[in-house]
Amino acid sequence: MRYIEKQDEPDEFVEWKERKDDKIWNKFKNRKKRIVKNAIVEEQGYICCYCGKRIHKDRNTRIEHLKSRSKYPDDTFNYKNLLVSCFGGDRQIVHSVEDENDSLENISNRFCIPEWKIKAIGANKDIDFNDLALRQQITTSEIARQRSKYLHCDPKKGNHEISITPLMPDCDDFFRYKINGEMISADSDDNDAKETIDILGLNSPLCKDSRKAILDGIAEIIDSIINQLISSNSLTKENLQSKVNKLIEGFNQRDENGQYAPYCFVSISYLKTLC
Repeated sequence: MRYIEKQDEPDEFVEWKERKDDKIWNKFKNRKKRIVKNAIVEEQGYICCYCGKRIHKDRNTRIEHLKSRSKYPDDTFNYKNLLVSCFGGDRQIVHSVEDENDSLENISNRFCIPEWKIKAIGANKDIDFNDLALRQQITTSEIARQRSKYLHCDPKKGNHEISITPLMPDCDDFFRYKINGEMISADSDDNDAKETIDILGLNSPLCKDSRKAILDGIAEIIDSIINQLISSNSLTKENLQSKVNKLIEGFNQRDENGQYAPYCFVSISYLKTLC
């Protein structure tokens, strides 16, 4: 979980609320809703508010109410209460092949899903990226058939409240990540952290597998750095710490498109344990 610093709400949203006396969430849609969702996606650095996977300004995300509409109706249109979550296994994520430069690698990077999994669950196992007329749609995640096991983020949370939220500046300090991808509380006695993990389903198979893939990649980077330092006869704790600090600094920053790396806080948490 990464801290989300809420910004000013879009002017169009403010104007819409001022004009509407009978504001109903289910009637809030189309252009105005897209403007609000896109603004929040930008705030979050294009990562899910809870699990941290890559999200985009597309139909594969949903606006999440931190405080549920049913329990806190007055906060339904409170911009500070609005986040953007991934679908959390509640429905299929579909990618339409429309670009001749598209590839399994691009799709894998876009949705943070291994290429082999896209091939296995896609409508066409052999995807023809040269024939755009096919308008092939590649399903990149399965609908959760065993909901209690596979749901996570907004669909898993439902109307429940969480004690640790991404609007808390120190939210990432409450959690740690094992090399196998499991998310745990930083303090074994912290029941709030444990409950937050459970309510959000952040140890669902997809979440764990995604984090493990990230941590495996970080481990390879560290091995490469160590080998380079050994080759240059400069392996010291100080030099290794300097390299690790640069990695942490990089994961704390957005790229030129305003995006954080997927699961950036997982990488940062792991790197901080190394030196």
